[in-house]
Amino acid sequence: MTSKTMSESSSVPSSSTTPLQLKASPPHANDYKKGSFADKVRHRLSQSSLSLYIGSSMAGMVRTVLGFPIEHPIDSIKTQWQAKPYIKNELEIVRHIYG
Repeated sequence: MTSKTMSESSSVPSSSTTPLQLKASPPHANDYKKGSFADKVRHRLSQSSLSLYIGSSMAGMVRTVLGFPIEHPIDSIKTQWQAKPYIKNELEIVRHIYG
């Protein structure tokens, strides 16, 4: 039985024995124009950290503006139902809140 030294067993194979690896070409500035809306947004946000912060803030504001009118009445009903468990259904709670 032959034993290999540490340097022999961990040696990197020569370039003639490794398979050909294709390198990706560097992204060009105009490549994002060909892509989808998500690619355009991703490219814009990767330009600077200020763009990332502004984009995140805009996404949060849109989520709040669109979600609040839906979530708030449902949350009010849930809270009133927890505070007054003797009310049996949602319609009575709505009448109690808004009536």
